[in-house]
Amino acid sequence: MKKVKSTILIIEDESRLLVNLSLLLEKEFNVLTASNGREGFSLFNTVSVSLVLLDIDIPVMNGLEVLQKIRSTDKYVKIIMMTGKSTHDWAKQCADLNVQGYLEKPFDAGRLTAKIKEILGIRHYPVLQELWGMNYHKKLDLISIPARRAIDYINENNDRELYRESLAKYLNLNPDYLSRLFRRECGVELQEYIHRSKIEKSREYLSTRYDMKIKDIAHAVGIRDTAYFSRFFKRHTGLTPREFRKQSLSLSSWP
Repeated sequence: MKKVKSTILIIEDESRLLVNLSLLLEKEFNVLTASNGREGFSLFNTVSVSLVLLDIDIPVMNGLEVLQKIRSTDKYVKIIMMTGKSTHDWAKQCADLNVQGYLEKPFDAGRLTAKIKEILGIRHYPVLQELWGMNYHKKLDLISIPARRAIDYINENNDRELYRESLAKYLNLNPDYLSRLFRRECGVELQEYIHRSKIEKSREYLSTRYDMKIKDIAHAVGIRDTAYFSRFFKRHTGLTPREFRKQSLSLSSWP
């Protein structure tokens, strides 16, 4: 079965930003666009929308007016406000109209995508994507609630030492049952998934957080012994943390 994409409506009058946002989001979402408030509100009333990206300074009908009209017809659709100005002057009015987020321009594309997925309840599991490949979305739709809760707990608690028993206790499940369930649905042993999740988070820190020392990254993934962390990382990647960081720095310097 083909996965149904959520629909996002972008109401923004800056043509270059509108195009860039469309290109950024259209890989994972259905994207609709409008360049002024009246057009945007008309489009909102025509189609079913999951989330609206709404600029505060748009012509014909400004963002606050559009927000008020949207909320008069739909109290629950998700809305993120965008602005090139300080949020202080209008944030209170938006908060009263149930806005889920604010973005001050210029904003980071990765953070915007992550924020949208968070608001829509869409989670990304890079370890499972690596394991499942092309079957990722199909298999993710079929995964059971206990297995998904286990995965979410692991991903959200990478800064702690994680064991099968503590995870089973949190889920109120028998440890042996949890292990069998996880292996059957995810295709990997529970402890191996925990290790892979910590490695994935370590890679992220090493390649983006150059302000963090190796020992800080080790602590951030729940490993207190820096020497053990280096051995653990190399066993899974073939590189020490320092070698991986050096490589990622070299790659990021390419034109």
